[in-house]
Amino acid sequence: MNTSILSNDTRLEALKTWLGHCLKTTQFHITPLAGDASFRRYFRIAHNNQLWVAMDAPPALEDSHSFVNIQQHLAALSLNVPQLYHVDLALGFILMNDLGDTWLWHEALRPNSHLLYQNAINDLFILQQQKSPRALPSFDAAFMAKELSFFTQWFLQGYLRLSLSSTEQKLLDHTFLQLIHMAESQPYYFTHRDYHSRNLMVLADNKIGILDFQDAVLGPITYDLVSLLRDCYVTLNPTHLQQHLAYYFQKAVSSGLLHNHDFAQFQKWFDWMGIQRHLKAIFIFARKLLRDNNSNFLSYIPRTLNYVTTISAHSTELAAFHAFLQSRIVPTFEKVYLP
Repeated sequence: MNTSILSNDTRLEALKTWLGHCLKTTQFHITPLAGDASFRRYFRIAHNNQLWVAMDAPPALEDSHSFVNIQQHLAALSLNVPQLYHVDLALGFILMNDLGDTWLWHEALRPNSHLLYQNAINDLFILQQQKSPRALPSFDAAFMAKELSFFTQWFLQGYLRLSLSSTEQKLLDHTFLQLIHMAESQPYYFTHRDYHSRNLMVLADNKIGILDFQDAVLGPITYDLVSLLRDCYVTLNPTHLQQHLAYYFQKAVSSGLLHNHDFAQFQKWFDWMGIQRHLKAIFIFARKLLRDNNSNFLSYIPRTLNYVTTISAHSTELAAFHAFLQSRIVPTFEKVYLP
């Protein structure tokens, strides 16, 4: 085994023991992989020129049942998701195949990215057109209100240390209700919830591998699309973004996912869904620092906050919120943020 891994990590030691039983050998190498904004960890396992990925998801902190259930659903649709070789839900360990090292994140700004994004959109259509697994939670008003309240708690009050006046709090409450109503006015379909360039892999023949799907819900039609095209981790060329958006819209209309909706309405859904989505991402990035002492995601807040500021500037209905962003949030963030 690779002795560079800390030996006092008790879960890692338990994972090594479990892998020894699964692989019938202890002569494997284990290397940490980049994680996500959760308590899950991933390791690459190598033995006899074979590669696997092991997931460590502490049961007290992460529910892996949904990961397994959703994986079975997506695999049945012939989508490129990891194959599960060994699963122990009680321990929180899963051994799966390795989809490689090439994220869409790496390829997003390269010449062939247009085809990659089309393929990602085509896979999204497969997701949305199929009957969803039973008992998926709904991305309803209560769900969204809770997430938006965390933006106030973890970012405004926690990270920026802003003390909100009663007028400012009322403004936020009103804005959050506007965003929730706009989201709920959309058709609801299977929603991955993290369908972005750091969860999508580029495979052979420009096919797309899909990761991190365990938090799927029934949600608004534009949620995954805005996650993909207004990504927290990469900024697409605005012209290309609009081309991808039009491509999706045409497919949605022709397939029957959208009925009697014009593009202007769809664009507004997309824009406002992006604001809600990015407020959620911002609080998660701040919470990783404040709660988990993990500063790795702070560098993505400027791009994400800029999305919110830029998009809100184009809506008269969000004018007061945009003014609050410009007068209070952005200047305070610029003082607090240390790249």
